[in-house]
Amino acid sequence: MTGKPHLTADHLRPSDILLHHPGNAKWYDRGIAWCTASPYTHASIYLGDGDIAEARLKGVRICSVTRPIRREKALCVLRQASPPSPEQVDQLRHFAQSAVARGAGFDIAFPYTYYSRRLIHRVRGGEPATPPLGPLKPENCNRYFCVSFIIDAIRAMGLIDRSERHNYQLGRHSAADLLQDRKFGYVLGHLAVRSHPAPDQQTHPNTAPV
Repeated sequence: MTGKPHLTADHLRPSDILLHHPGNAKWYDRGIAWCTASPYTHASIYLGDGDIAEARLKGVRICSVTRPIRREKALCVLRQASPPSPEQVDQLRHFAQSAVARGAGFDIAFPYTYYSRRLIHRVRGGEPATPPLGPLKPENCNRYFCVSFIIDAIRAMGLIDRSERHNYQLGRHSAADLLQDRKFGYVLGHLAVRSHPAPDQQTHPNTAPV
């Protein structure tokens, strides 16, 4: 054990990324978990004031963080080393609200390509094929997979620039991949969720330094 307390919603700050281990896993959750060898099948981002933003099957939405706290089996929190500035917090919320206002939908094509190629990789072995490149500018794409939404939210805050964004093309990353990339923060801990004990954060290599 690390000795760190388990987290509550009051510990969250804007730009924290939540990795979701579903409490009632659907067939696609089980498929994602199998393909990525990780229990985390979805990602959302904390906006502040008790709100998260995420891309789900019905499109981009803003909802209360209490919703996943009630429903998920575990929520892993990734945090940037430096706190966001007030301007960055405003940029993050504006990005999320703009996506909702323009009716940004869910991008089913890219995750299908990503996971189908991951599946082929696991069955046949060898290096997985590279998925097709996606657009660089988030404003030119009105559809998001959960991770592509997080990536463009981070870009809207100025935490990655245009050239870095090119390394995060749509369909190339899963929620589990965020654990391995310091650009998206360290593992701060796990939110206490209803009826499920928080897991030991020591199982993750990207844990925040003590």
